[in-house]
Amino acid sequence: MTITHDDATKILPEPGLFIGGERVTRSSGGTMERVDPTTGRVLGEFPVAGPKEVDAAVQAAHKAFPAWRRVTADRRREILWRVAELIRRDAEELKTLIALETGTPVGANKLDMAVDQFQYYAGFADKLAGEVIASYPAPAFDYVKIGRASCRERV
Repeated sequence: MTITHDDATKILPEPGLFIGGERVTRSSGGTMERVDPTTGRVLGEFPVAGPKEVDAAVQAAHKAFPAWRRVTADRRREILWRVAELIRRDAEELKTLIALETGTPVGANKLDMAVDQFQYYAGFADKLAGEVIASYPAPAFDYVKIGRASCRERV
């Protein structure tokens, strides 16, 4: 599949930041050029988060945390599983977007691995037992500690 420069500018979504449920298209950090990695041609510009947007994102995360903390483990499992389903459903479109953003050939995109990882961690969402469990895909020392969240303080 060959995508022309004009096609690419139509396929790529409008760039922006997503902060507190709102799309931000102008930022205090200015803009950067979105360059087609295969041709070097500029496809457009995107906003760069500056200190104002970073502070807003941190504040939004702090504001959202109490509600997320109350989400039950089985609901978190459902959310992660749904993300995996959406990646699988929209795989062809996502592969095209990734190719345009990174220059990775469409056939080389490993979205199956992303689906596997979301499903794997969805399976852990309701198994908070405090035991040491090997991580996926490589072995490492991972553990779950039940207790108060460490991000209670406001930045």
